Amino acid sequence: MFIETENSITASLSERITADFRQKIASGAWAAGSALPTRRDLAKAYGVALRTIEQAMAPLIGEGVVEARGVKGTFVAPSRTAEPQVRRVQHRQRPAQASLLPKAVTHATIGIVGAWTGHEQHYMVNNLGARAMEAAASKHPDVTLRYFNRFVDYDLPRRSPLEAVTTLIDEGVNAIAMFYSVDDPLGIVLDAVMAKVQDHGLPIVFFDNSVLTRDVCRVLYDNEHAGYQAANHLFNRGWERAIFVNCYESDWVRERVAGAQAASAAYRREHDVKLSLYAGPRQFDSIRDSDFFREIGNEIGQSLFAQFSEASAIIAPNDITAYGIMESVSALGLRAGIDYGIVGFDDYVESRERALSTLRPPLTAMGTETIDLLLRALAGTPLPLRVVLRSELVARTSSLCTSAQVRDSALHFAPAIL
Repeated sequence: MFIETENSITASLSERITADFRQKIASGAWAAGSALPTRRDLAKAYGVALRTIEQAMAPLIGEGVVEARGVKGTFVAPSRTAEPQVRRVQHRQRPAQASLLPKAVTHATIGIVGAWTGHEQHYMVNNLGARAMEAAASKHPDVTLRYFNRFVDYDLPRRSPLEAVTTLIDEGVNAIAMFYSVDDPLGIVLDAVMAKVQDHGLPIVFFDNSVLTRDVCRVLYDNEHAGYQAANHLFNRGWERAIFVNCYESDWVRERVAGAQAASAAYRREHDVKLSLYAGPRQFDSIRDSDFFREIGNEIGQSLFAQFSEASAIIAPNDITAYGIMESVSALGLRAGIDYGIVGFDDYVESRERALSTLRPPLTAMGTETIDLLLRALAGTPLPLRVVLRSELVARTSSLCTSAQVRDSALHFAPAIL
């Protein structure tokens, strides 16, 4: 039977049992990698209902402390699988300083070239990134900002990157932070931009773009590691089968797929897991608005759940596509986190409302790092070519998995494997 302590009396019954589970794991009574008693045996031992044991176990599964492995049962998590060997630069928090500028410069103006159309995905990257730059620059009394938005209106032609840079240089900026959003596969526009800033001796940092064709200083969101985190999270929560919806022709999707595949390969050394790629009925150019992503998600959901074979979780290429998948699947009476699992990327506000597990991009850290790099460049520090920052996992109920769910679920489906 469970013995209450003075500190446990104010907690709920399931919380007190969770704390007792933690103590057993910490003390080694339940050793790393070992199988736990069945839920029914635990319910009998603690003298509570089976549902209470499920509630007590859920936080530990969500945190990865224990792993639900389908019909095999629940196990204490082994030591964490090593992450892929990739070179990364962590964000550095620095206190405000009186000045980072060289003595010859008494004041600096940083120009920001934005490409915010007002659409949801542009808001996430451009607006939040620019706000972080403004907050970082405002800590320095000798720094001001000048923002140039290349979009006057979504229905009007955008101003070119070269026009934006030329305008800012004519206004006397000392450095430039640039959201580079233009179809320039040969790098012709980029070459013109770089020639312009180099002629004036200005440092420039590009924000969040992984497809630039020249060696320039870039602050990047690590899409590959985000994919690794997404797959690793699902496997840690107990899903033995995961499906990556790979329906967009885009570098950021390919990078996320590569990370998920790395997580699957690493996890398979100790566990029986499987990652499939599902292309859907057709491939799409991903440079569209949010309504497009949602419509494709609806189409993917209907196609994906048309054939059944085994319980699985889904990795959507982004949150908005995940919304469409969830909407189409709900028409079948299936619920995320109960009948299937799903995780996305980007952490829009709607993801919180939908309880969608997701990977939150480090946009604030990226904006801060961009300003930090430019100030140090003005002080004479050479710019690096790449600063790569990692996302943050936000685990919500859409990715929940318990052994009972996997064992008893009526949902079974077989995606096409690429």
